[in-house]
Amino acid sequence: MVESYEKLECLYSHYVTLIHGGWLSLFRFLLMRNVGSLSFLLILLLPTGMYAQSSPAIQWQKCYGGSSKDIGNCIINTFDGGYAICGNTFSNDGDVSGNHGGSDCWVVKLNSSGKLVWQKCLGGSNDDGAASMIQTSDGGYIVTGFTKSSDGDLLGISQGNSINGDMWIIKLDTGGAIAWQKIIGKPGTATNPIASSIIQTFDNGFVISGAGVFGDEGCPSSFTKAIVMKFDSSGNEEWHNCYGALSAATFGGQIIQTLDSGYAFAGSTEGDGGDVSGFHGGLFDGWLVKLNRYGSLEWQRCLGGSGNDGLRSLFQTEDSGFVAAGYTNSTDGDVSGMKGGSDVWVVKVSSSGNLEWQRCYGGTKGAATNFMKRTADRGFFICATTNSNDGDVTGLHSKDTNDIWLIKLNSAGALQWQKCLGGTNDDEGSYVIQNRTGAIVIAGYTGSNDGDVSGNHAVGNIVGDIWVVQLTPEDGVETEASPYLGLANYFNIYPNPSSTQVHLQMEGDQPVQRVKLYDLIGRDVTPSYELAGNMATVNVNGLTNGIYIARLTFRYIDYTGTFTRPLVVQH
Repeated sequence: MVESYEKLECLYSHYVTLIHGGWLSLFRFLLMRNVGSLSFLLILLLPTGMYAQSSPAIQWQKCYGGSSKDIGNCIINTFDGGYAICGNTFSNDGDVSGNHGGSDCWVVKLNSSGKLVWQKCLGGSNDDGAASMIQTSDGGYIVTGFTKSSDGDLLGISQGNSINGDMWIIKLDTGGAIAWQKIIGKPGTATNPIASSIIQTFDNGFVISGAGVFGDEGCPSSFTKAIVMKFDSSGNEEWHNCYGALSAATFGGQIIQTLDSGYAFAGSTEGDGGDVSGFHGGLFDGWLVKLNRYGSLEWQRCLGGSGNDGLRSLFQTEDSGFVAAGYTNSTDGDVSGMKGGSDVWVVKVSSSGNLEWQRCYGGTKGAATNFMKRTADRGFFICATTNSNDGDVTGLHSKDTNDIWLIKLNSAGALQWQKCLGGTNDDEGSYVIQNRTGAIVIAGYTGSNDGDVSGNHAVGNIVGDIWVVQLTPEDGVETEASPYLGLANYFNIYPNPSSTQVHLQMEGDQPVQRVKLYDLIGRDVTPSYELAGNMATVNVNGLTNGIYIARLTFRYIDYTGTFTRPLVVQH
C-alpha cells in the first residue's frame, strides 16, 4: 500500500527514508544499534500470510453504459466502502444521462455491491475523456484526462483545442458536481495531451503525469514529452517539468511518490538524447524515471530490446527499488523468455535503476499490461489483456478476440495463478484494486454478453459497456490490513519530527479510537493524548529524542482497523 504522511525535513539523515515507509532502512539502522529491537519491530509491522495457488471465483459482475461504447479506465475504493469509476462514454441512454456530445468524461459512483448510486457526464460537444482519479480528504474527487471542447462544462474555461485537445483536471464534490477545473495545453499543438495518472501527495497536494506537446508549458519542443505537475490541495500549481528525448516522442504513464518524498514514473520513449540515454534501438523502449521532490531528474533507465517495449505501471519496494510492468515483443537486450506475439513484461530494478530481474508472461499471440497493483502479501496483481490460450494463459473465451487477463505474482515475480475473464467479443481490463475485505475488483470494457458477462447494454466489438468484476479474496492470504485496503493513503502524522505535539489524522470520517506509542525495544511509552473525531493529538514533549512506533486504531464502518507508523521525537 502507498504510505501517506508528512514529509520529513531531517537533521538525522539516516531517518529520512524510514519516515516515508522505508522499513528496510530502519531495520539496517537497528541491526547496527540493537538487534533485539529488530525482532519486536518485525512482529509489530510485518503482515503474515501464505500464497494462494487457485484463482478466485467471481462474486459479482455488472455492466454500466448505454447503446454506444463506454470504457472504464480507473476504479478506486471510496471512504464509504463503495467504488468510483472514471472513463469515457459515447452513450446518452441506459445508465448514462447528460452527455454533451461526442465522447464525455464519465464518472460513476457505486455502492459496495456494484449498484449505481450516481453518474455524471462531464465535457462539451467535442470529445472528452477521463484517465485517472483519486478521492480527496473532503470526500470529493479529482479526475484527470483530456478535453477538445469549449462549451458545456468547458464554457469560458477552454479555448477549444478541438483538433489536438488539452489536459483536463476536474475537482468534484461528493455528489459529482464540479468544484473547480484546470486546462493545460496550447492551441494548435501536434499531439493530443492527456493527464494519465494522479496521486495524492504526502502534503495533501497532488501530482499528475501525462504527455503531450505543450509549447508554452515549459516544453519547447515539437515532439511529445512526458510532463509532471505538482499542485497544492486547492489546485494551485507549485511546479511542473517536462522530460523526454531530444528528437523523438516520450510518454509518461503511472506516477508514484517515493519513500524519499520524490517521485518516479513509468513510460516509454522512441529515441535517445535530451533526458534519455541507453535507448536500445527498437520502436520504443520502456522508460523508468526517478525525480526528486521538486521534479528534477535524478536518474533514468531505458529498458527493452530491439522490438517494441513500454512500461505503464510501477510501485516501490521495501529496498527502495522498483517493480514496473508493461509489454514487450523483444527477444534481446534486457528481455529474455518472451513467449511470442507480445508479452506482459515485469522488471525489478534497484534504487538506482539497475536491472535486477525481468520476467515475461503470455502465450504465442499477444498480451500487455494495463495496470499493476501491489497486494497485501507483498505480491502483485497485473491487469492485462490477452488473446492467447497457451503458454501461461488458459481459459480464453474466444480464439478471435481479447479477454481480460488477471495474473497474480509473488514478490519474486513467480506466477501463482491466472484467470481469463470475458466472453466471445472483445473484453479489456484497465485497472485492478482490492477492497476493504480483500476482494479483487477489476474495471475495464466489455463487448460481450456471454461467458462471464451479462447485462451488457451494447454488444459488439465497436460498442460495449464499462465492466466491473469483483472476485473473492484469495484463499489463505490474510493480513491485518485487509479489512481497510485503500485507506492507507488517508493517514497522516504531522509534524514529523516533532518536539511538542504530534497529530495523527485519518483524512476521511473514520473516528480515531486509541493511540499507542512504543519505543524500539517494545515498551509502551504512550503519553497523554486527546481524541477529536478523526484526529488524535499526542503530547510528546516528555519523550526523549529518538524513534518511536505510533499505532493508531480507528473505526471503519463495521471494522476496527490499525495502522502503524514510525515517529521521530527531536527536541
